[in-house]
Amino acid sequence: MVFSWLTTMQALWRGDLSLGHAFWSHGMLYPALASLCATIFAFTLISLEVPTALAAIVYFLPTPYILAALVGVWRSADRYPGPPHLATLAKLAGLLWGTAMIIA
Repeated sequence: MVFSWLTTMQALWRGDLSLGHAFWSHGMLYPALASLCATIFAFTLISLEVPTALAAIVYFLPTPYILAALVGVWRSADRYPGPPHLATLAKLAGLLWGTAMIIA
């Protein structure tokens, strides 16, 4: 299981995944789920009066994955054999979505 995840992450980082898979799974769905879980956990910590610094650390835990996913989507878009405007849109949407998942 871990080996499979690591292999997928390596392929994502290199841009070896199809643009559709990289964009929808790793660029949109997984960051949203990770951010949602981190936000809920951080607010739970705050409600339990745990130090705010710890809650902030938990809140930003998904950031490295989101940044790696953004790099992967960008590289997959560079290799996309279809219409160039779709690759550009995927880059722009990934950048906007990734930013929103980090700061929102």
